[in-house]
Parts: sequence; C-alpha cells; structure tokens
Amino acid sequence: MQSGKILPWDSSYNLYHKPISPFVAGFIGEGRLLQASMEDGCAVHTALGCLSGEFTPKYKAKEFKGKVLIRPEDVIHDDTSQVKARVMRRSFRGPNIMYELQLASEEIVQALVPSYCEHEVGESIGIRSDVHHIILFAE
Repeated sequence: MQSGKILPWDSSYNLYHKPISPFVAGFIGEGRLLQASMEDGCAVHTALGCLSGEFTPKYKAKEFKGKVLIRPEDVIHDDTSQVKARVMRRSFRGPNIMYELQLASEEIVQALVPSYCEHEVGESIGIRSDVHHIILFAE
C-alpha cells in the first residue's frame, strides 16, 4: 500500500527483481537509484559504468533518460577497476560489510563486500558493476 492505494501483488522474486516502482523497490530490498541514459536501446550509461543485459521493463525507444536501480550485490569490490568510490559509511554484518560509497558523480551506491576486505571511512576503493537485472524507471 502506498499513499492509500493498493499496489499490485506479485511473487517475492518479481517484487525484488522486477519492481513496478521505486517505492516497491525500496520496500522489498536495499538499493539506490542512479541517473541513467540509454542510446540506441542497447546499453545503460551510469556513473558506475555502462550496463548491458536484461532490461526491466523492456524499453524499445532509441533513447531513455531516467533512473536505474543498483542493489548492493550489483556492486563488486575490485581494486583494479578504473571506477573509484569513496567510503562514506560502513556496517559490519558478520561475513560481509555493507559499504555506502560515493561515486565521482556524488551519487551514492551500496556494496556488500566480504568482511576480510576492510576499508575505512574516507578511503577510495575500486568498484565495478555486475548487474544481472537492469531495472529502469523513466523520469
């Protein structure tokens, strides 16, 4: 339910991987929305890099401007990556640490990283995307 309206119901898998709105995406899991654009309907360009794969929903337009949902499991710690992010916050979760990271665009993403990869707040680390479900929301 959002603002007095009942939202469509679906399987937990679809609610997580194919949410119908940013509200549903936030309600059923963690993640951040990044500015995104698509040219020629083939790849989504973001501050995290270029994403390609299965798009939800399917956009047939040659151009798209809006937002893309990036979940913590979509961001991989990789010190060899060209993309760098600054650690803003960290939360120890046993085998993992949830990092809140600021990109060069000043947008924030989250990354769930094995706890043996410990980084301090303010430190710059390398990251890359590994997005399997590209969830787009038009502006």
